[in-house]
Amino acid sequence: MKYASTGTTTSGPEVTDISSFGLWIMHGGKEYFLDYDEFPWFLEAPVQKVFRVIEEGTGHLRWPELDIDLSLDSIKRPGAFPLTYEPSGTYGRQHIEANSKPHHRLTHNIENSTARRGRCAVMRDFNVVIELDEDGYYVASVPALRGCHTQAKSLDTLMKRIKEAIELCLEVEEPVSNQFVGVQRISIPT
Repeated sequence: MKYASTGTTTSGPEVTDISSFGLWIMHGGKEYFLDYDEFPWFLEAPVQKVFRVIEEGTGHLRWPELDIDLSLDSIKRPGAFPLTYEPSGTYGRQHIEANSKPHHRLTHNIENSTARRGRCAVMRDFNVVIELDEDGYYVASVPALRGCHTQAKSLDTLMKRIKEAIELCLEVEEPVSNQFVGVQRISIPT
């Protein structure tokens, strides 16, 4: 008896195991380990929500109930997608200022602002849109916080300023819960 060759995998991604060190996910016939050190969002997540993973597009995994999106590349090579921003030189017409700090978190840490108000410290993440304007300034805005934007000549300064702007905006309003979908480029004939 002769068997036909195997075809392509048609099943979606599946979390196959969860341990105290991380979780295993099966995708495309391969199993990947997501270490909590590299993927800390899963550490305190409810187990049943961790198991609910879907594929949204080729190589894009999503946990809708946890609001976690990961590309397969970031799972295969987590070191190539660090959780911190480390300036490594100049960007375009930017200059690194002498008093800039060597590391900046890309996520917003509200520990200091919440401690002042007597609440527990928590981490909150915000999507920040960064553009380069015609005068060479980096412009950052936070879609979840109306009117939250700033600008700077360098990315280092911009990251400091947008963090300050987020902290100030959070003192007067709660963020709107819009789900970030992505950025699309559309060509229009002119």
